[in-house]
Amino acid sequence: MAKVLTFTACAAAVGVALYAAAGYVGVPYAVRTVIEKNVSELLNRTVTLDDVRFNPWTWVFELRGLTIPEEGSDPLLSLGLLRIDASSQTLFKLAPVLDEITIDGLKVNAVVNEKNRRELEKLLGGNDADKATQTAAKSADSSDAGLPQFALYNITVANSSLRYQDKSQGIDESLTDLSVKLPFVSTMESARESLVTPALSLKLNGSAIEATGTTKPFGKSLEAQLNLKVQRLDAARLARILPQLRTRELTVAGADLSSDINFIFRNPTGGQPAKMLLSGTTSLDNVSITQDGKAIITLPKASVTLKEIDLTAQKAVVQNIIATGLTINASQSKTGINLLRAVDSAAGAASSQANTAAAAPKDAGGNTGSSAWNWAVASASLRDGALNWHDSTVSPAAAVSVKNIDASVKNLSSAAGEKSSFNLSLETLGGKLSAAGTATIAPLSVEATAKGSNLSPAAAAPYLKAFLKPSLTLTAGFDLTGAYDGKDAKASGTVNVANFALKEGKTTLASVKSAAVKLSEFSTASRTAKVESIAVVQPTAYAVMTKSGLNLSQLTVETKPSTAKKTSKEETAKTNSAEPAWNWSLGQATVTNGSLKYRDESISPAASVEIPKINAALKNVSSKSGTKSSVDFSADLGGGSLTAAGNFVLAPLSADIGVKGANIGLKSFSNLMQGYAGLGAKSGTLEADGRATVRTQKEQNVFGWKGNASLASLDLTNAKGTSLMSWTKAALTGMDVETTDPIKLIIAKAEIDQPAEKQTKVLKEAAGVASLISSLMGKDKTAQKIQKYSDKVPTKISLQNIRYENGKLSAAGISSASIEGLILQKLSDAMGEKLGGSTTSAK
Repeated sequence: MAKVLTFTACAAAVGVALYAAAGYVGVPYAVRTVIEKNVSELLNRTVTLDDVRFNPWTWVFELRGLTIPEEGSDPLLSLGLLRIDASSQTLFKLAPVLDEITIDGLKVNAVVNEKNRRELEKLLGGNDADKATQTAAKSADSSDAGLPQFALYNITVANSSLRYQDKSQGIDESLTDLSVKLPFVSTMESARESLVTPALSLKLNGSAIEATGTTKPFGKSLEAQLNLKVQRLDAARLARILPQLRTRELTVAGADLSSDINFIFRNPTGGQPAKMLLSGTTSLDNVSITQDGKAIITLPKASVTLKEIDLTAQKAVVQNIIATGLTINASQSKTGINLLRAVDSAAGAASSQANTAAAAPKDAGGNTGSSAWNWAVASASLRDGALNWHDSTVSPAAAVSVKNIDASVKNLSSAAGEKSSFNLSLETLGGKLSAAGTATIAPLSVEATAKGSNLSPAAAAPYLKAFLKPSLTLTAGFDLTGAYDGKDAKASGTVNVANFALKEGKTTLASVKSAAVKLSEFSTASRTAKVESIAVVQPTAYAVMTKSGLNLSQLTVETKPSTAKKTSKEETAKTNSAEPAWNWSLGQATVTNGSLKYRDESISPAASVEIPKINAALKNVSSKSGTKSSVDFSADLGGGSLTAAGNFVLAPLSADIGVKGANIGLKSFSNLMQGYAGLGAKSGTLEADGRATVRTQKEQNVFGWKGNASLASLDLTNAKGTSLMSWTKAALTGMDVETTDPIKLIIAKAEIDQPAEKQTKVLKEAAGVASLISSLMGKDKTAQKIQKYSDKVPTKISLQNIRYENGKLSAAGISSASIEGLILQKLSDAMGEKLGGSTTSAK
């Protein structure tokens, strides 16, 4: 037994001796070998080290006198002392727990040149720095933990400095007399003793910065606080250290930083996780970002008030964010949009510096690599902002400005279902826009009202020219309510337009005094659109026919159609994927005091006509099958009036509309009649009273008319204005016409009361009704018979029960040998010729 105990004691003694030897000798030797040999070989420099010590019983590590030389200047790096006191909890928690970290006399002289860049690549793993970066990124992506587990206590940095030089970029920044004391930095449940009172002091380019700290050693937790105040620090100078912020496309030209920040280090005694809390205010003044020397973004003043940021728990509560006077000058030219070029340039510079080319592959499961921060912003606002847009890619160049932008949001949060409110107002396009509502971030949803007034498209005219030939002037406004929840977009409200005018040069093509649309419901999910009312007041269309066509049909700029042919598979796929039709309805649409002005310059002489006082109303129009709608129309026509009123159905199409024309004078249309038919009218009054119908028969639309029509005091003239013929009155009563197959034509009675004497002997062949028909239809045998008997035609012609059957016109009691019979035969032949041997309604 004694031998066993003796052997055990000897073994223990040997083990202790080996452990002590490994600690006292092995660790220092290994560290010295790595630094003095391996690092020296990598950097091709003689790296020196004065002393390395490690106490295996107290786990205290000390490194003294580390020097990495730099050719022709101060050492690249020198370190007087590095002292690390590790805790035994490192073993139990499987994470670093350090009771003390002391760095004294650290001096870094970073001179950026090609040689140093190559040496940095070696330190990072030869020329595979990009692979190392990607590997690290992949590791981050594969972990869904937040910050790694560690606890560092009693952190001290003293007598240290950092200088960064890049002569090629004109950069020489120095941070000297650095002294930092932090009680702890921890993400673990730990309650180590902290004896350090936080403090910070340094000189940045010669300007002193100092922070004071306090310690509260009693109570439920050990707490230390550090207060940092900075006044008008030149932050632009520091920002330009980054390559992506000093390119030709993007340069931070100015920025003054001020802050009053409190760091709180709270080390609970109850074993809870330590806390690192940040609060206070930070502001930026006189921010200027330039491109090619011209300001693209300016920000006179911005401030952030932090209520509390918990760095270990990854929680942030921002009390207030205020930006005042933000101005963005955006432009587009042949080289692209300036802001996008600036972003691309910055991204390219960052990629070149990091040499990562592309980010680490995205995780297939959508993992972002770290636990998301929980954040909330109590209030954020933008005051007196502006956006100036200039586009030289259109002619003339477009210039649109948005000014007096005021925006605010309250209670913005990353918490699911948390509702925030927002307000926005701005001035643009000569008017004002405003919006207000609520929104949630997760899941995204928005409810808002938006209003606009006195908006004019004048500033956007160069863009309108791309698809609209004439110039457009109007004043618009709207008052809309909308909502979006990720699946459905809804809207309702009103849109108003006033003083609308389309002009081509000095000629007005169309104008509207005012128009209003009231939308009661719009939903993309249910594919529903319900318009409560449309009201158009005093619309006027100026239609001109020229040899090149109707002016109104040439309003839009022609676009070249695609020459690509769709395959049958593509067409089939499109058919199969077709979405259901929209359900729409219109409660009421009205046109008040409209007019149509028509001029035909394609004929000689040019002719014109005007239809004033157009009033119309549509009610209850819908895409729903079988919906009965109503129409009411009236207009002044030729000194008389034309009215129409009745009902119609869109699907399937049907209509029954009463039509009445009273005292419509043909003289107003004489110039058009002369240009189109070669016959004018010195006088003539048209009357009509009946019903126009539409019905569906065998999938064909059948149009019909039942009623009476008369034409009184007619005096037809030729091109020279000489009277050709006249009659006192012509009347058709009991008309019943339908475009069926065969066509249906019934006239109960036709009467023509013509003068007893012809107008002139010279024009006797065209003086009466019979000879007029003969003249118009040619000198065939029928025409010759009509001409033979024209002198015998009575002054009053009366036909009863006229019908069109089997391709022929007939009338009761009329012989085919009589003058009336010959006229009917000639009309039958003419109708047969026009129908082309077919009586289908389509033809």
